[in-house]
Amino acid sequence: MNLGKKKATELVQLLKKWYPDWKGFSDEEFIKDEINYKKPAIEQAKEQLSKKELQGLIDAKQFDEIIDLLDSVGKANNLLWRSVPRKGDLGILYEPNLNKPSFCNAVFDLLHGKGESPDRLGRYLEYVESNNLMNKWTFPTYFLFVCYPEHDMFIKPKAIMWFMNFIGANNIYTRKPSAEAYARILEVIQELKVALKEYEPHDILDIQSFIWMCYSIVKEEDEEEEESAHIEEISKEDTQEVDVDFRFTKETFKFLEGLYKNPTKAFYREHKEEFNKHLKHPFANLLNKVAKKLPEAITDEMETEKDIVSRIPKNDFGRGGAWDFYWGAFYPKGGYRVEDAQLFLLITKDEIRFGFGVGSYSSNQKERFKKNCTNNHQILSRLFAEVLSRDLKSYSVQEHEQSSRRTSSVKKALIEMDIREMNGSQEKWDELLLNPDKKATSIAIFMSADEVIQTDFDILATKIAEVFEQLFILVLLAIHDDPMPAINDYLEPKEEEEQNPEYPLTQVADDTGFEKAELERWVRAIHRKGQAIFYGPPGTGKTFIAEWLARHLIGGGDGFMDIVQFHPAYDYEDFMQGIRPKSKPDGGLDYPTVKGRFLNFCDVARKRKDNCVLILDEINRANLARVLGELMYLLEYRNKEIPLAGGGRFKIPKNVRLIGTMNTADRSIALVDHALRRRFAFLALYPKYELLERYHKNTGFKVEGLVNVLKRLNGKIDDKHYFVGITFFLKDNLVEQIADIWQMEIEPYLEEYFFDQPKTVDEYRWDKVKDNILM
Repeated sequence: MNLGKKKATELVQLLKKWYPDWKGFSDEEFIKDEINYKKPAIEQAKEQLSKKELQGLIDAKQFDEIIDLLDSVGKANNLLWRSVPRKGDLGILYEPNLNKPSFCNAVFDLLHGKGESPDRLGRYLEYVESNNLMNKWTFPTYFLFVCYPEHDMFIKPKAIMWFMNFIGANNIYTRKPSAEAYARILEVIQELKVALKEYEPHDILDIQSFIWMCYSIVKEEDEEEEESAHIEEISKEDTQEVDVDFRFTKETFKFLEGLYKNPTKAFYREHKEEFNKHLKHPFANLLNKVAKKLPEAITDEMETEKDIVSRIPKNDFGRGGAWDFYWGAFYPKGGYRVEDAQLFLLITKDEIRFGFGVGSYSSNQKERFKKNCTNNHQILSRLFAEVLSRDLKSYSVQEHEQSSRRTSSVKKALIEMDIREMNGSQEKWDELLLNPDKKATSIAIFMSADEVIQTDFDILATKIAEVFEQLFILVLLAIHDDPMPAINDYLEPKEEEEQNPEYPLTQVADDTGFEKAELERWVRAIHRKGQAIFYGPPGTGKTFIAEWLARHLIGGGDGFMDIVQFHPAYDYEDFMQGIRPKSKPDGGLDYPTVKGRFLNFCDVARKRKDNCVLILDEINRANLARVLGELMYLLEYRNKEIPLAGGGRFKIPKNVRLIGTMNTADRSIALVDHALRRRFAFLALYPKYELLERYHKNTGFKVEGLVNVLKRLNGKIDDKHYFVGITFFLKDNLVEQIADIWQMEIEPYLEEYFFDQPKTVDEYRWDKVKDNILM
C-alpha cells in the first residue's frame, strides 16, 4: 500500500493531543518520555548481543549465560509484558524443556544469520513451531528491534493492529507471527517514516515510539468514554432517586478534599456516586442556570451545551492519576474547550472561580488577545474602567502554569496580580492592558466554599451570568482580528432592522410557474447543505428562480440578498481577500489587504439575525478552486473557523446561504471538480414547456406550435445540457418579438452548436418554422 500524507497528518494531530507543541522527533519532551528509557536496552544489546559476543559464548558453550543476557536485555525497559513470568513475553526463556544449545543457535541466526530480517525471523518461527515453544510476535521482534533500531520494528500486537486498522491496512497484520507479515509491516513502517520526513525521524525507534504514543492516546480516550458511559448510568439512577435540582453542599467540598489528598482514579471510582450526586449534577445544574440567564448575543456565539465540562480522570496513559478540581467553560461554537477563549467556572476543595480565560493549549487566540489589547489600548482602557469595573468588587488577574504532566502532582501554581479594588481604577485596567503578554491570562472572581454553600443557587447563577456578560468583551478581543466593531455591537446593539415582506412559497409558485412541491424540495436542499447550484442549459430560468427563491429565504426577516457574477478573470482576491495598491499622502503606494465580495457580505450578515443570500451567477465560468480558496473547506465544515491566506481567521456566519447558477452549455456538471460537487446541492433545470403554457395563459399567444418546434429542435440537439430553454419566450408581447428572438438569439446559438451541420441549422431558420410556431 501507499501510506498517504493525509493519514500521517492525522497521526501527528493525534500525537499533539498529548504534546501540543510537538514539531518533530527532536522534541525534548517526546525524547525524554518515549526515547531515552529505551536506549539503555539498545546500547546493552549492541554490546552484549553482538555477533562477536554471541558467537564467542556459543563456541564456549555458555548457553546459560546467553539465556541470562536475553533475560537482562528483555528487562531493561518496560516494552515487554512480564507480570506473569512464565506466560509473559520472556516466557520462552523459562520453558522447563527448553533445549538451550539449539535455542541459542536459533536466536543467533535470528539476530546475525544470513538474509534480511524477515527471512531470519521466518527460520526462527519454524524452529519454535517445530519444538512446540511459545510463539509470540513480541520476543523475536523485540530483540531484532533493540539490535537494529535503524530498520527493524518491535511488534506490540494491540498497538500494531490498531495502527494497521487506522491506515486502512488491516489485512497486513496477522495474529500468528510470520515472515511474510513482518516484511509487509516493515514496508508500511518505512512508508510512514517517509510520510513523516518533514518531522525528521532518525530511525525506527522514533517511529515505534510515535505509533505507540498514538495508540496509547486512543486507548486512554476509549477508557475515558467507557468511564463516562458508566457515570451516565449512575447519573440516571441518581436522578430517579433524588430531587434533580442539585446544590453544592459540604459533601461537595469533602469529596474534593479527599481527591486532593488522593488524586487517583482509584479514589474517584471508589467515590463516583458521591462525585455524581454532590459535584457533577450540581455543577451541570449551575451551568445550565447560568446559560439560561445569558443574553442571545453570548449564547449565539458560545457553545453552552456540548463538551463544556471536564473529567476527573487524567489522560496519563494508565498511570492512574486524577485531577483534584472540576471545571467547565462556554467557548466559541465550533471550537475546543481546552484551546479557545472562554467563560469558565472552576471548583476546588476551597473555592469556586468564575470568569474569563484562554484554553491551556491555545496559541493563536492568546497572541490575538495580546495584539488587540496593545493596538486598542486607549479606547479599551476607558471602556474597561466604565464597563468592566461595574459590580466586580473582588477579582484577580491570574496566570496558571501547569506542572509537568508526567508527574503525579495535579496542582497548578498561581501567579496573581492583585486588582481587587477595581471600581473607577483606570490605572489597574491599564496595568492589565499593558501586560497582556503573560502565558495564560485569566480574570476570575473567587468565592470560598462557605460562601458558595450559603448562597442561594439561583442567586449564584445570576451572579456568574452577570460576570460572564461583562467579561464577554474579553472573549471578543481574543477571537476577532478587528474586535472593536463586535464589541461596539455587543455593548450598544443596533436597532432592529426593518423586516423584509413575507414571500411564501405559494406566492413563488404563482409568480414563477414552478410547482410548490418542487420549490419546497429546493429550499430544503439549500438549508441542508447551506449552498446549492441550479444547473442546466441556457434559457431554463436558473438566475430567475435563484432570485425568487432568495426573496423567499429572506422574507419576513432582517436578512438581505446580493448577487455576484463570476467570469474567467474573477479571482480569490476579488471574492475573498487580496492586496490592493493604495495611494499614500506622500505620493507613494501602500499595499493593504482588502476584503473581497464574500468577506464583506459576511461582515454585514453577522449583524443580521435571519437568512442572508448571496447568488453566485455563472459560477462555473471562473476557476472555482482558485476563487474559493479556504472556502472549499468551510463550505463542508460550516461550524469551523480557519486562518485565511492573507491573515486573520474566518468562519461563515450560520445565517448565510449561497445559491449558484451554472450554464451546462459552457461546462458540463461532469467536468466540475468532485470536491466542489460534494459541497453543493445540485438542482437540475431543463426546459419545462408547461411554464410557457402557464405564462401565456392570458397573453393571447398560443404556445402549442412553439412547444412542438422546441421539442423537435431539442430532440435534434439530443443533449440535455445544450437544449434550447423556454425563458427566451417569456415575453408579454411575444407575438411582436418572436421573429427577432428566433433570428437574433436562437439561430446564432444553433449555428454555433451545429457548426458542421449547416443543413440542420437551415431546417430551423425562422422562415422554415414560423408557420409551425404562429399556427
